[in-house]
Amino acid sequence: MRKLVAMTLAAALLVTAAFSAAQTKPAPWKPGVSIPVPATPAETLYTAPRDVPMPFSPGVTRSLDLEYQPAVPDSILPLVPLYREVMTDEVLSAYEGALRQDLPTRTYPVVLNNQAVHAKVDGQNGQSHLAIMLMVPWFGDILPLPSTQATLVVKLDDAEETKWKLQFAPGPNLYIPTQRPLPVSNPTMLVLPLTAGPHKVKIQLKDLKAQYAFLMLGEPVLTPPAIAHPR
Repeated sequence: MRKLVAMTLAAALLVTAAFSAAQTKPAPWKPGVSIPVPATPAETLYTAPRDVPMPFSPGVTRSLDLEYQPAVPDSILPLVPLYREVMTDEVLSAYEGALRQDLPTRTYPVVLNNQAVHAKVDGQNGQSHLAIMLMVPWFGDILPLPSTQATLVVKLDDAEETKWKLQFAPGPNLYIPTQRPLPVSNPTMLVLPLTAGPHKVKIQLKDLKAQYAFLMLGEPVLTPPAIAHPR
């Protein structure tokens, strides 16, 4: 009798163990099937604060970044605004050269008389402008002249056209690799103030006596605002 009771208890224990194992054994993993991850309670999630630019106070003027040029001996203050180049919508012919032999070359786009070009500019948050730099090659009919003139026509967005009469005088050479230096006029620059936001600008030269003109557009790099580090 005792032997029968012992065998019955052993069988009961085996059944119970098998049943418990069946309850706790995880399902077999199949390739390509992601294993579910228990959801994390919302109150345990943490998002670190991000650095953000500090806004300018009312009445504070946002200044320009200045570029120090110690190699310019005749500059009273060898600090000039730092500009980024603005490309025209049109693909213009261009020369690769430098206004000094020891400077790296850069691209000088070319425009013709009465040719209209367009560009997209950004006034950002205000206190910005579009710098329009022009110079002409000094040869041909204007070679013996002490100066020459041209009319710059600018249209900003839907506003009326604005005209400026510019005067050019003989200046430096444009050093072009593998070619003879090209005599050019002194570069002249006109500054067009921009209100905040994006703009479209149309630029045209009229009454140009030179064979063509070099046109470069740029916008100043504004001094970056201070950065707030939240804690």
